[in-house]
Amino acid sequence: MHHDTLHLTCNDLTLKVFTADNGAETGLRLTGTAYGGGIVNYGGQRIVIDISSTRTPEQCPVLLEHDREKRIGIASLSKDSHHIGLNGSLLKQSPLAQQIATDAQDGFPFELSIGIFNALSEPLPQGSSATVNGQSVQGPLNIYRNGIIREVSIVTLGADTTTHVAIFNQPESTSMELNAALAQISELQGQKDTLSALLNTTQIELKVQTEECARLKAELEKAHRDARLADIQRDFAALGFEPTEEDTASYLTLSADQYNKVMGHLKNIRLKIPESYFREQATQGNPIVDPNFRTVI
Repeated sequence: MHHDTLHLTCNDLTLKVFTADNGAETGLRLTGTAYGGGIVNYGGQRIVIDISSTRTPEQCPVLLEHDREKRIGIASLSKDSHHIGLNGSLLKQSPLAQQIATDAQDGFPFELSIGIFNALSEPLPQGSSATVNGQSVQGPLNIYRNGIIREVSIVTLGADTTTHVAIFNQPESTSMELNAALAQISELQGQKDTLSALLNTTQIELKVQTEECARLKAELEKAHRDARLADIQRDFAALGFEPTEEDTASYLTLSADQYNKVMGHLKNIRLKIPESYFREQATQGNPIVDPNFRTVI
């Protein structure tokens, strides 16, 4: 297969239509100088793009009139100290790309325009000079540095008739505010992650401590119950009888003060009752007369 080349040059933009032996078109190539490294009149200001600090992606989308909904091709960018070059192709299945190809073959003077994002503006005041892109520039103007080319567009009218560059960049103050906001968001996210990890650790520790408290509480309650049962057995044995299960259950519910008061009353009553009342005696049917009591039993 060989190809014929139709050069449709519009300033720095060249469209090349590649064809097969049978004359069928196989693709539309585009080449050109996206930026020539000089001063551009943009928005009523004199600006220059610092090529050395401008970043270029490996593949760059080609749009129509900088409209992200109008995708018409793919290009690669190259740069040296003096200019940024472009080499790419239009999409074969895009009706817009095919219309551009037709219009270019008919002689329409399309231009190239690059979209540079997030560039930082460095004012160069009147009377000052700087070396940018290997050449000396005089103020007043703005030097744009550290931007990134996100897209290249084919346009009907570029920002400048000789250099064909458009700047899609936030104002410096807005960009700085955005960077500060993003840095603050990142810092807050880090703080959130730290606090989340701390909260998770605290919750785990709290669960362990809660389980330990429940275990100790159960052990303490069991120790108090065992001690009270021992007190009940001992105290009622001293009184001379054995408590029922119902009595034991009732005494277990009493506080220490309540239990001691009840036992104190029972022991006082026990001391006032003669010992003989707690022994079985054979009286042969005769009444028992206790000289300590005025009662005949």
